[in-house]
Amino acid sequence: MMIAHNVVEPTVIDDELLAKAVNEQASGDAAEIARKEGIDLHEVTCLRLDYKNILKIDNLWQFDSLTKLQLDNNIIEKIEGIGLLKNLKWLDLSFNNIAVIEGLDGLTQLTDLSLFNNRISKLQNMDHLMHLNVLSIGNNDIQDMTALAYLSRFDNLRLLNVAGNPLCKNQDYKSFLLSRLKALKYLDYRLVEPAAITAAREKYIDDIIAIEEEQKITTKADLERAALADQAAQLRSAFLPGINTLFETMFAADTDYARLLPLAPAVLGDLQANFATAFATTVADLTAQAHAHRALRAQELAEFHDSVSLTTRATDSVAARIVADFMHERKARLRAVAAAKTPRDADEAVASVKTRIQQAADELMALELNQVEQFEDLVKELERNYTDLAGGIKEVGTTAFAKLRELENELQEKVGEAVMVAFERQAKADLEEVEDAVRDLLRDKDAVANHLTGSHDHRLGKIDAQEEAFSSGLAKDVDSKMAAVHQNETTRSRSRLREIIMFAERCHQEIELVDESGQ
Repeated sequence: MMIAHNVVEPTVIDDELLAKAVNEQASGDAAEIARKEGIDLHEVTCLRLDYKNILKIDNLWQFDSLTKLQLDNNIIEKIEGIGLLKNLKWLDLSFNNIAVIEGLDGLTQLTDLSLFNNRISKLQNMDHLMHLNVLSIGNNDIQDMTALAYLSRFDNLRLLNVAGNPLCKNQDYKSFLLSRLKALKYLDYRLVEPAAITAAREKYIDDIIAIEEEQKITTKADLERAALADQAAQLRSAFLPGINTLFETMFAADTDYARLLPLAPAVLGDLQANFATAFATTVADLTAQAHAHRALRAQELAEFHDSVSLTTRATDSVAARIVADFMHERKARLRAVAAAKTPRDADEAVASVKTRIQQAADELMALELNQVEQFEDLVKELERNYTDLAGGIKEVGTTAFAKLRELENELQEKVGEAVMVAFERQAKADLEEVEDAVRDLLRDKDAVANHLTGSHDHRLGKIDAQEEAFSSGLAKDVDSKMAAVHQNETTRSRSRLREIIMFAERCHQEIELVDESGQ
């Protein structure tokens, strides 16, 4: 493997180099425009920086529309500075001095990657490149054929080049690859025959079975994690974060209950199980209603936005007609100004045009004020309905959390009875035959009572905290949604008022120019 060593001072990727590279790529009319006006780097989709003696990848963050990047034939030692190029599909880093595959996590759209002729010894850090179709890793320093197993995650891989690595001395490397990459069409730039794939899979059938079983387990685990993540997101949006694990959380951190459990493990276990069933029923009902109310609030917002859009379109239609009528008259009035034969005639014509400009501006202003009034009516109805919906589900929550406290109180009463019965019974026994944890409790009845109270308070505190999160979440949702609605309308109205003012100013400037030219 030959690595070129350049004694010339490394090139820095600065604004000058980038501007030159972009301009060199332009041709025809685009090149002329580029020279005169420059090119917006955010719009560039292809960039060639090959043969530039670049050592460090840097300063490419502005190229967020880039789909193709050539950095081959440089002296780059580290893959960095390209993670923000989210739209990149084609990346050439061949003929560099790269030793580690890294810095590619953000390039989830990448389909073509060349790392040919570098110093790479390990396949790694490409897990996010699930759209990869073409990979060239040839002429590197990958020693072990089994390292190629990493590539089995790329289901879309069609073309692969590994030729020139030390592992290729192993005559089985091709069959090893073909047994794991069912979609591969070209290997080391040669067409893969279906018979070769069949033979390879037969040769490594035991490995394939093991891999497929592992993939099933991994896929199942991934689906379960995704389902849990989705459930957590749904609960957060319903302002019930973690309520699906509230019961477990109540007991997991309950150190007082843990101290009491050895006194009557079987009885307390049964009580806890019964409590869990009733608890889960109440939580499931609350969760279902919270999701339903969330959908109703979303529907209310959607209907509001539809109504606002409808009134805005109607207002815009009338405004367009007002402007069109004015523009139709404008030409005739301007001609009258230009054709005036005396200063008096000109003044009268100018005054007439200015009056008409003011009339059109007044009509547009009145129309906008009417739009604002309509919005206020709509938003009042939204606030009333949205707040009522939030209040309705808050009442449901209040009832549900009261039920949970009731269940907790019932549990506490039964736990207290069971613990005290166990205490009285075991206190009469020979303490030497009792476990150390229980013996300490049997010596101090007040401590047992304190543990009972502490355990109860702890669990009630968890329920209170969950209700507080629910209530505050609903209140914040109402406030934030209404604030966003008002902010959007304020921004729209201010923009429209600026448009009207600028329209009138342009019309006045135009009449003044015509009047001056006539004089």
